[in-house]
Amino acid sequence: MRLFLTLIFILSAFFSVSAQQNFWTDVEQAAYPESASRQRSFVVTSYRALALDMEGLKAALQAAPMEFTPEATAPMMLDMPMPDGSTKTFEVVESPVMAPGLAARYPSIKTYKGWNPDNPAETIRFGYGPSGFYGTILAREGAVYIDTRTEDSPVYMSYFVKDNPNPDLWASFECETEPSDESPSHIYDGDVVEGRSPMGQITLRTFKLALSCTGEYAQHFGGTKELVMEQFAAVVNRLNQVFERDLAIRAELIENNDQIIFLDGDTDGLSNGQTGMLLAQNGPVINPIIGINSYDYGHVLNIHNNGSYGVAWRGGACIPELKAGGVSGFSNPQGDPFVIDVIAHEMGHQFGALHTMSSCQNVHPEAAYEPGSGTTIMSYAGICPAGNNVQFFTDDYYHTISLQEIFTYTRTGLGNACPEKMLTENTEPTVEIPLSGGFSIPTSTPFELTAVGADAEGDPLTYCWEEFDLGPNNTGLGNPQGDSPIFRSFQPTESPTRVFPKLEKILSGNSDVTEVLPTYGRNLTFRCTVRDNSPLGGAAVWAQIGFKVDSTSGPFQVLAPNTFSDLWIVGANTEIRWDVANTDNDIVNCRQVNIKLSLDGGYTYPITLLENTDNDGSAFVTVPDAVTTQARVRIEAADNIFFDVSNQNFAIEAATEPGYALNVSPNDISPLCLPEPAVIEIRTVSILGYNEPITLDLIGDLPNGATYSFSQNPVNPSETASLTIEFNSFFEETLNLQIQAVTASLDTAYRELQITTASNDFSSMELLAPADGRDDIQLQTPFSWDGAEDAVTYDFQLATSASFEEGSIIEDSYGLTGTEYYPENFFDNNQRFFWRVRPVNECGPGPWLVPFVFQTISVDCTDDNTANDLPINLPNSSTTRTSTMFIGTDGVISDLNVKNVDVNFNPVRSLRISLVSPAGTRAMLFNRNCFTNSGDIELTFDDEAPEDIPCPPDDFVPAQPEEPLSIFDGENTAGVWTLEVQIVESGFGTGTIKGWQLEFCAATATTPPILLTNEVLAVPPGQGNTVTADYLKAEDDAATAEQLTYTLLQPPANGALYRWSLNEELATGSLFSQATIDVFNLVYVHDGSDTQEDSFTFIVDDGQGGF
Repeated sequence: MRLFLTLIFILSAFFSVSAQQNFWTDVEQAAYPESASRQRSFVVTSYRALALDMEGLKAALQAAPMEFTPEATAPMMLDMPMPDGSTKTFEVVESPVMAPGLAARYPSIKTYKGWNPDNPAETIRFGYGPSGFYGTILAREGAVYIDTRTEDSPVYMSYFVKDNPNPDLWASFECETEPSDESPSHIYDGDVVEGRSPMGQITLRTFKLALSCTGEYAQHFGGTKELVMEQFAAVVNRLNQVFERDLAIRAELIENNDQIIFLDGDTDGLSNGQTGMLLAQNGPVINPIIGINSYDYGHVLNIHNNGSYGVAWRGGACIPELKAGGVSGFSNPQGDPFVIDVIAHEMGHQFGALHTMSSCQNVHPEAAYEPGSGTTIMSYAGICPAGNNVQFFTDDYYHTISLQEIFTYTRTGLGNACPEKMLTENTEPTVEIPLSGGFSIPTSTPFELTAVGADAEGDPLTYCWEEFDLGPNNTGLGNPQGDSPIFRSFQPTESPTRVFPKLEKILSGNSDVTEVLPTYGRNLTFRCTVRDNSPLGGAAVWAQIGFKVDSTSGPFQVLAPNTFSDLWIVGANTEIRWDVANTDNDIVNCRQVNIKLSLDGGYTYPITLLENTDNDGSAFVTVPDAVTTQARVRIEAADNIFFDVSNQNFAIEAATEPGYALNVSPNDISPLCLPEPAVIEIRTVSILGYNEPITLDLIGDLPNGATYSFSQNPVNPSETASLTIEFNSFFEETLNLQIQAVTASLDTAYRELQITTASNDFSSMELLAPADGRDDIQLQTPFSWDGAEDAVTYDFQLATSASFEEGSIIEDSYGLTGTEYYPENFFDNNQRFFWRVRPVNECGPGPWLVPFVFQTISVDCTDDNTANDLPINLPNSSTTRTSTMFIGTDGVISDLNVKNVDVNFNPVRSLRISLVSPAGTRAMLFNRNCFTNSGDIELTFDDEAPEDIPCPPDDFVPAQPEEPLSIFDGENTAGVWTLEVQIVESGFGTGTIKGWQLEFCAATATTPPILLTNEVLAVPPGQGNTVTADYLKAEDDAATAEQLTYTLLQPPANGALYRWSLNEELATGSLFSQATIDVFNLVYVHDGSDTQEDSFTFIVDDGQGGF
C-alpha cells in the first residue's frame, strides 16, 4: 500500500511540473502575407509571433480537472504568452461547451477556462481542435487574442485588440433588429431600476443552444461537420466568457447539434446572405430535425458577401415561436471580433436587450445611453456615419442598461422558464455610492465619482461607471442637446473611482468628443456596476446617482501655479490662486476647498497643503520639503465632486540658505462651533540644518474673556506645537489673527489665521406643551416649545420609550422651521408617550432636550359592538333606511364613539346620517357635508377628534360629528341602537350600508406613586456611592417595590449610574425598580472632573397607569 501511494505521488508531481512548462516559443516575425486579409476576419499588424508545441500542450491538458467537480479545487497551472513578451500563469479547468453526447462524438475538440491566481479578474478561455489552438485572455491591460496568423500557418499571434483597430472592418455591419421586433406581447422592460441590490446566492443558468449554419458557412471552414463543430465550440467558449462573467449565463450546444450543420447550400433550405429570410427560415428548418423542445434558443451563422449583418427577435429565448430567431453573418465569419461584435450582439437581443448607441442608424431611443456609436456589446462601435464612432471595435461587456434588460428577461420574465439552473457557492457583491444626489456642479469643470463595493467571498471586484442619461438622439458625437449622453463607457477596472474626463486627458489638455464636459445647465445621472468576476458564475450589481449642472457657474480653474514658468522654493510662503467662477453661489454652494500637491505630474496627490479653506480664490501655503520638476496643484471642492489641476508641471527647488518652514493647519476655521475651542496645529521643518528655537505668539484682537495657550513654546525646528483658543462666551464674528514666529537670526514670520465663530447658545429652549406629566390627552394634541435664536431648524421625535430606540419612535420630523408640530397619527388610550426636540444650525444638530412624558386618558372601552343586519341596500330615491344594534349590557355612558361607519352612495352629499339611542335621543353624525362626487363614507365619529369631517370622507379617520355625542352621556347602554341613513335626493345609482360599530368608554381612576425621599447624595470626587432608599424612595399602596419602575430620562452629566451586580451602565430610557435601590444595587460613580454637583432625571411608574 505504501508503494502504491508513493507511485501516485510521483506521478502527480510529474504532471504538476509538466503542466507548468511553457509550450510557447518566440519566433521571428515574418512579413504579414498579402493573402492574410482574405484568410482572416481582420488584419493584425501589431503582435507577438510564436510557435506552439501542440502535442505537448494536449498531453499536459489531460491533467486539467473538470469544472464543478471536487478535483476542480486543485486546477492545473498553465503559462500563456502576452503580446508584450511577458507570460501569465493561469489556473485551468476543463469547461465543456457541448452536451455530453455531442462531446463524445467529437473527442478532438476541447474547451477550457482559467483565471490568474494573482488577479482572478483576469480570465482565459481557450480550446483546440483539428485546426489548432485559439484563446482569449481578458487581462488588466486589455483583451488579448491568441490564434494562428493564417489558416494554414504554424505561426501563432498574441495581440491586443486595442492595438489592431481595423477601422474599415465593420463599416458594412448592420443589425436589422428594430424596435418593432420587440414582441411587445411578452417583453417586459419594467421601470428604470436605480440600484440593483444583492439577492443572495448566484444561480448559474445554462441555456441549450441550437447553433445551425448554412451550407456556404460550412464550406468556408472545410466542409466537414468536425471542422464546423470546431468553429462552433470556439464561438460558444468565447461567448461564455462574457455571459458567465456579466450575467451568470452560459450556452451549451445541444446533444444533436451536429444534425443542423448543413454542408450543402443547395439543399439546406436556408437563404445564405439573406438576413431577414434566415430569421424566418431557421425555426421551420431545424425544428423538424432536432425537435422544437430540444433547445432553449437558436441561432444561425451564414456567409454574407456584402459585409456583416445580423438580426434577432428581441426576447425570443424560451418562446417556442421565436426562440430560433437569431442570425449572424459575415463575409469571413471567424475570429473573436465576429463573436463579440455580431453574435454576442444578436444574442443580447434574444435575451431582451436593445441598442445602446445614441447617434447612429437603428437607434433604440429607450436604451440609447451611450454617446455616438457607443462601445459596448449592444452598441454600433465602428459602424456609424463619419464622426460618430467612439472607437472601431466593440468592448466585450454589456452596458448597465443591457444588464438590466437581460436580468429582467432571464430572471423575472419568460426567459426564466427554460434554462437549467444550478445554485453556486457564489453570492452577489454589494455596492453603494457614499454621496447623496441632487447637488449641482459648475460647467466645464472636471469631476470624479467613487463607489464602495464589498464581496463576501473576497472575489476580485471590478467597477464600471457609466452615464445613464437619455436625451435627443442623433445630435452627433460631441454635440449634445438637453440630457443627451456625453461620456463614453470604459472597460471595468479595479478602481472604484472614475475621473471625468480621463485623468490623462486633463493632464495633457487634449480633450475629445467621447468625453465632453457639460457647457450648459442639464441633468447628469451615472451608474456604477460592480462585477465580482467569480469563476463559479459572475454577479453584477449597481448603484445610481443623479445631480445637476449649474449654468451660472464654471469653469472652476486653477490660476497659479499653472505653467512651466512657475517656481516654488522649499519653506517659502506662497500664494495659490484659482477662479471661483461663482461656485460659491447658493446653487453649487461650495464654501470650502481642499488644496493638494502632486509630485508626479498630477497622477497622485500625497501632500495636502490646506483642508477646508475658504473658496475665495486665494490661499497662502508653506512650500513643503519636496523637491521635484513635476509638481501640480489640485484644488477640489471640500463637499462636492468637482476639481481642477494645474495645466502644466512646475518645479519645486531646494532652499539655498538655512531656515525653517512654518505651516499652520487649519488656517481658516469656518465655522467654529462655540463653545468648542479652536485648536490649530503649527508644524515646523528645519531647512539645511537650521536649529534656532522659534518663539510663537498670537497677534490680533480676541473678544473679552478669551484665552489662548501653546502646547510648547518655544519650539525647535521640525517640532510641532498646538495653539488652543478658548472662548468663554457665545458670539458670531470673523476674527482675523496672525501667528507670529520669532528667531534670533531670521526675520519674524507671520501666518494668517481666520476664525469665523458660530454661536450655539440654546439655553433658552424649553419644551412647553403638552406639559410634562400630563395624563388626559385624547386622540391627538399639538406640540410646542420655546426656540433659541441660534437655532435654524428643529428636529422632533415622539416615542413610546424614553430610550427613543429604533422601533419605539412613532413619529419624527426633521428640519422644522417653526416651534410647533402637529402629529399625523391618533393616539390610543391608556398609552404613555415621550417627546423631545433638538436645535439644528450650521454646526449640525445640538443636544436633545430632556424628554417630556404624557399619557393618554385612562379609560375602559368596549368596542366589539357590531351591527349584524348588514349589508342593507340603499335605493336611488328619497327615503330612509335603518340598521339596528342590540346592546344587552347595562352601563352608564360617559363617552360614546361611533366607529368604522361604512356607507356607499354616490354622491355622499345626498346623505344624512343619524344615531338614535334606545331612549330615543338623536344625534346627527353627517349632514350632506361634502360637495364632491365621492361615493364612500368611511368615518369614525368622536367628540374628541381634532378635526371636522374631511372631504372626501373616505379614510376612517376620527372626525367630530355634526351634533355632539355627549348628548348620550348618562343614558343606559342597554337596548336597541339605530343608525339612520336618509337619502335626501337621488344620486347616480344605488348604495349600501356596509358597517358601523359602537364604542362605550368609562374613565378609570389612576393614583400615582408617592415620592417619599429624593435627597442629595454625597460622593467623593472621582469615586462612587450607593443610592439607597434613604436618598431615593417611592411608595404606592397598589404596587410592590419590584413593580415600582424608574425610567431614566436624563443620565448624570458628570458621572454614571450603574446596576452594580450586572456592571451595567444605565442610559437614557434604562429601567430600574425600587427593589434595585432597596438591595443597594444602584450606584453612582463620579467621572473625576472638576464639578460640584450632578443629577439625573426620571419618572417612576406603578405599572397600573399611575406615574
